[in-house]
Amino acid sequence: MRFQFLMLLAMFMLFGGRLAARPLRHDFHVSIMTVDCNAETGSLEITLKIFTDDLEKSILKLGGPKLEVGSETEDKETDDFISQYLQNRLAFEVNGNEAHPEWVGKEVEMDATWCYIEIKNVGQLKQLKVTNRILLEIFADQSNLVHVNCDGKTKSIYLRKGSTQDLVEF
Repeated sequence: MRFQFLMLLAMFMLFGGRLAARPLRHDFHVSIMTVDCNAETGSLEITLKIFTDDLEKSILKLGGPKLEVGSETEDKETDDFISQYLQNRLAFEVNGNEAHPEWVGKEVEMDATWCYIEIKNVGQLKQLKVTNRILLEIFADQSNLVHVNCDGKTKSIYLRKGSTQDLVEF
């Protein structure tokens, strides 16, 4: 009985009294990018986790439509708008050469959208320069974390307004 009470209390505190699928607001602004080297395919598999409401606000501010990501009324061109947004906010250089990721798809989970892109024909990764300007057009305190996993090593970078680009070397 005490365990059940503590679980309910923890859920109440975690969700702020709201058990809705999408919270009305959150007080931190962060995206997380994970770059995984796939030695078999010679590609970089990139996953981005972005708060759905922030992604929608950003695309709307830049002139896009109201997307309603993950809902029954989601715009039929949502993937195209998100892909275009990422193309305009991300840049990559692999081993000193400009690289263009391809859109793979997205998944919506609670209040986050997981976006998947891929850079093909990388070969062995020696260095990766990442520019990440996601959500900086709407939040001055936006943080964009990047984790690069390659050859059993993980290197991380922290990008934000005024520092949107960094380089990792292997």
